[in-house]
Amino acid sequence: MAKVGKTLKFAGRMLCFVLVSLLIGVSLVFANARMVLHKQLPMIGGYGQAVVLSGSMSPKIEVNDLLIIKKCDKYKIGDIITFVDSSNDLVTHRIVYISEEEVITQGDANNIADQPFEPERIQGKVVHIIPKIGRLTEMLQNPVIVIMIVVIFIMSLRASHNKARDEKNERLGDLKAEIEKLKNEMENELENENKKENEIKVDKDSSPDNQS
Repeated sequence: MAKVGKTLKFAGRMLCFVLVSLLIGVSLVFANARMVLHKQLPMIGGYGQAVVLSGSMSPKIEVNDLLIIKKCDKYKIGDIITFVDSSNDLVTHRIVYISEEEVITQGDANNIADQPFEPERIQGKVVHIIPKIGRLTEMLQNPVIVIMIVVIFIMSLRASHNKARDEKNERLGDLKAEIEKLKNEMENELENENKKENEIKVDKDSSPDNQS
C-alpha cells in the first residue's frame, strides 16, 4: 500500500508539471505571436486568448478570467465577442445588434450600449471561460518565473528521490538488523544444543556402567 501511495503521489506531481508546462507553452506561444505579429489578439489555428481587465460583463465574466476566443465566419445577437474599439483596445461584450454594415455591443453590467463599429473589427467569439487564471497566464509569460518553476520542480524531484533512497536504505538497515538478530538467535540455539549434547555425553561417560 505504501508503494502504491508513493506511485500515486509521484504521478500527481508529474501530472501537475505537465499541466503547468502546457499552460506555460501556450502562454509563451501567444506572447511571442503578439510580439512577432504586432497584434493585440494573435490567433493561432483560429483561436486566441485574452485576460479580462474589467467587470463590464459581470457576473458572466469576471476580472482575471481567461477567455478562449474563436474566429468565426458568422456572429449573431447574444454572442459574446472580442473586438477592437476606436481606441484600438480589446473589448469583450455581448452583441445586441448586428448587420452587414455595423455591430452594436453592450456589457452585461453596463446600462448603455457601445458605439457602433464595423464587423471587420470583430476578433472572435468567446467559446470558453476559465475563471481566475488570467493573472497566472500573464505571469507564466515571464521567463524568470518559468525558470523558477522549472528549478522548483527539479528540486522537488530530487528531494523526493533522496527521501525514497533514504527510506530504502533505512528498510535495508532494518532488514539487515533483523537478519543479524535471527542469525544470533540461531547461533545461540545451536550453542545451547551443543552444550546439552556435551552434558549428556559427560553424564553417560561418568555413569557406573561405563567405569571399569
